Amino acid sequence: MECCRGGLLPHSTGLGCVLPDGEEDRISALTDDILLQILARIGCARAAAHTSLLARRWRGLWAHLPAFTFHHIAPGSLDAALALVARPAPSLLDLPCFDRTVSIKLDLYFVRFTLPPAGGFLALESLHLENGCIDLSDLLPRCPRLRKLLIPFWNSQSIVVRSPSLEEFSVHANFNIAQLEIVAPALKRLYMDAYRGIHDDCNVVFAAPAVKDLTWKCECKALTYMFGVIWRMWSLTFEYTQLDNNIDSQSVCLQSQHRPFVGVLSLSLETNVLPGDVSKTFEQEIYRFQVTDCSVLELDLIQQGHVYGTIVLHLLGLCTSIQRLKVTLDEFLREDSCYANCWCDQPNNWRSQSISLIDLKEVEIYRFRGQDHEVDLLKVLLRCATVLERVTLGFSRKVSSSDSACMKIVGILEDYPSVKCNFYQYGKLIFMRE
Repeated sequence: MECCRGGLLPHSTGLGCVLPDGEEDRISALTDDILLQILARIGCARAAAHTSLLARRWRGLWAHLPAFTFHHIAPGSLDAALALVARPAPSLLDLPCFDRTVSIKLDLYFVRFTLPPAGGFLALESLHLENGCIDLSDLLPRCPRLRKLLIPFWNSQSIVVRSPSLEEFSVHANFNIAQLEIVAPALKRLYMDAYRGIHDDCNVVFAAPAVKDLTWKCECKALTYMFGVIWRMWSLTFEYTQLDNNIDSQSVCLQSQHRPFVGVLSLSLETNVLPGDVSKTFEQEIYRFQVTDCSVLELDLIQQGHVYGTIVLHLLGLCTSIQRLKVTLDEFLREDSCYANCWCDQPNNWRSQSISLIDLKEVEIYRFRGQDHEVDLLKVLLRCATVLERVTLGFSRKVSSSDSACMKIVGILEDYPSVKCNFYQYGKLIFMRE
């Protein structure tokens, strides 16, 4: 059979299975599985379909191929071909219990697995479930030795994990989560990515006192008008990870396994956005996941030229144990500053605000432009952070190293001789004081 890359034989060509009298058609006597393997080796579904002209035994068999490749076919003909092969995927699939299996990996697209009324996975230690769905509250009690549960694509709104043996759990949820419960006393590592968000009415239950390595990502909808313009929180990420050497200079010589673990809260915020959920404040979104006990606060701000000092100080007030503040600004602004008489600087008393920053040791601001309101924020941080050790500024590419803003900040830092500072531009160190 010629592949359609070279052109199929015309329909008028006789392709009937002609055998000498009395000779057995051994090919047609093969099982469907073997015949499908033969068709798959043709490499072209269109050519495989023409084998239906050989004999009735081959008729329609091509439609059961596990994969289809078409060459040089018109859209209308393709639609007609796909209509012949379209078949509903099984929505329910019984999963038998394997009492001696140690590791299982299942990857079936949008299939819901069901379990028998009785039985268990008594030896199972590792389960990888991808694309499918199963009732975890029914499965996990049947897995008394399960240590690792990996779910790269979870197609359900419910995540209920109760396991006394589970040590590692990783899940990437494809749907908005309406039920979230994790009770795992032996859990040491957790990765949770709820990129579709968590339902407002969801009561989050999390009891894993032994967890050491934790990453929690979630889409957010919180929005506030408190600071003159609309600010929206797009995402919240909390990581419980080993301390970065930059936070504490005494930890530089420590080996990785001896560094303490700290909480890192990362927030993505943007202004000038369409309205979102004003019923949920930033405080409620942060407190909801119990992530205020963190040592590092990382803010990714798309500020559109607006004043951002008030929102930064507000978030620092919510997380009072911050040791390190890292702010990354948007480099590709349409405008260098907002329009005249903009309300973004309201309330404007933030410059004289006194905020408790008794733990803050390091401040990093990247894509810094040295505008007056940015310098004012730096002054507040220097005044309130009584144990501040280092300031790192990465200047925007729109600011020259000889700009007056650089010299102004150097002058301000002279009043704080104990504070070390590094200034960078284009990744190069342009000023340092140790």
